[in-house]
Order: sequence, then structure tokens, then C-alpha cells
Amino acid sequence: MKVRVSLGTLIALGLESGVVSGGVYPTTAYILQYSREGCLAKCRFCTQSSSNSGVRRSFLSRIVWPTIDLDLLVNTLSRKRVFKRICYQTVIKSNFVGEALKAISRLKSIGIPISLCTTPIAISYLKLFKSLGVERLGVGLDATTPRVFKDVLKPYTWDTYIKFISKAVEVFGNRMVTVHLIVGLGGSVRETIKTMEYLYSLGAEVALFAYTPVKGVSLRNCMRPELTVYRLLQVVNYLLKQGISPSKYVVESEGSELKLSRQVVSVVGEEELMRALLTSGCPNCNRPYYNESPKGPIYNYPSMSILRKYWDREVEILNKILA
Repeated sequence: MKVRVSLGTLIALGLESGVVSGGVYPTTAYILQYSREGCLAKCRFCTQSSSNSGVRRSFLSRIVWPTIDLDLLVNTLSRKRVFKRICYQTVIKSNFVGEALKAISRLKSIGIPISLCTTPIAISYLKLFKSLGVERLGVGLDATTPRVFKDVLKPYTWDTYIKFISKAVEVFGNRMVTVHLIVGLGGSVRETIKTMEYLYSLGAEVALFAYTPVKGVSLRNCMRPELTVYRLLQVVNYLLKQGISPSKYVVESEGSELKLSRQVVSVVGEEELMRALLTSGCPNCNRPYYNESPKGPIYNYPSMSILRKYWDREVEILNKILA
């Protein structure tokens, strides 16, 4: 069975030559289900989408994902214990669930936590995946509102995803399902916060991604999010993850622009505020430079050491969103 694996993962394993930017290696092994034709979904922003036929399938976001035999990968992962988690991501194709079940059955022998990222599937399959050793589930809702969901041509419906997320929490447990949201596809800051709050109320968590324009995709009317907007949403996400209602700290400034009360700094502290800017997702997921060039601007910091290097710059950005 062939799979795609992120280039950084393969370099960390010694299966590809190269240098990892900034010396920051992935702490999770990232695996993508292989499909020569890509994914049958038509998401306008995705390089794997069947609607984006002019994009090389070896890419996902701005990262290259070479093809490798799963057995070779499993054997290497078993010998070289350089990762703290495995993330297996599916694409929609014929029998993708059956293939994923076989892959997870092989990967569980490595003995480290496994996350599965998938579109909505039957709950009976979720239970089967959990019995095979999947610890956490990732769900690519991606859109921050039902309107954006339709605009970017996500598969199924918004309600289908929400019901699936709710059922998945029942299967995997509270805070064991991570919903991916992409900032920059559309939707206001208010709408995004409302969706985030709702997802946490279901017992899920949120992982934020910054929209990354890739040459050849059909989505033309979206741009990278402003850093100030992204930083505000990162802090809100961090508050929600800590069980703190952001309503106390999100304030309206002149022109109805949303900002954060400076009180939030004293409430969470500088060290925790820094952690809000790290990559969000499953434990030990750092996705180095998945959304950005190492030259910056950096949306999701892959390590505290890199963040500390640029902290003075980040303080300037944070001051712009504090009221």
C-alpha cells in the first residue's frame, strides 16, 4: 500500500535528504492517504481537490508529500523513535475507509498515539477505528460559517459535519476531537468566534489554520488573513481551550472592530499568551511551516524557541489588538 508522507517527516526519518528550515523538525509523523487522482471532493482551496486538476497531487498546502510504501514507513518508524504522534489523513476516494482501516492496523504496531483526520463517515467505522488504536479524531470543517462552507464547495453539508462532530465526541470523548478551521476563506471575526464557541460547547476543540494561496487552485477571492486578526483568534482559541469564556475579554472598539481587553494579559500571563501563538491541534502537533515560509510572516509557531526569537515583534502585533 502506498501513502504520501510530508517531506519534513521523511527527512526526520532519514528517508529523504534535505535540511529542515530553522532546525525545527515535525514532532508528529504526517501521513496522507494516497490517490493518484487526488480527492473526489471539490474544495476550491485544496491541492488534492478534484476541482483543481492543474495542481500537482504531491502537494498539500505548501508542503511536498512524496509517495512511499507503507511497510517501509512502518518499519522505519518502529526503528527510529523520533515522533510523539502519528497523524493519518484520509482523502475521499473509492473504499477510502477500508484502506484507512488497513493502514491504521499496521501503524498501531509502532506503539505511539495515533490521530485520524477524516470527513464524515459512519459512526460504526469511528468505533472500529477507536478499537484499532486511534486515540484522537481530526475533522476538517475548514469553513467558519455555513455560507463559507457552500462557497468553497466543501463535500456533504454543514449540518452533516456538525452532527458528525457531535457523534465523534461521544465515541472518542470530551476534547478528543479536533475541528480544523481555516482563517481567510471568509467569515467575519465575530462569526468565527461564534463557531469556535459552539464547537467547544459540543465537547470538541479547534485547530486554527491560516489560508495559504497555492498556484493552480480555483479559489481566487481569498487572501492570507491579517496577522492581527489571526493573533486575536489564536488567543480566543486558547481561552476556550482553557475553559475561559472569551466574551469577558473580547471588546468592541471604534468602528465596531473587535479587540482584546488588556486584562487578558494579567489573567493568562505572558508565558501562556506565548503558547497561544503555537501551532494548535492534537498534542505534539507542530506542523512546521505548513501555512507559511520560514522567512515569515509566521502564523503558527512550531516551537517556543522560534517564538522567543521573534517575541518582540509579536508584542508589537499583540499591542494592536489590545484595548
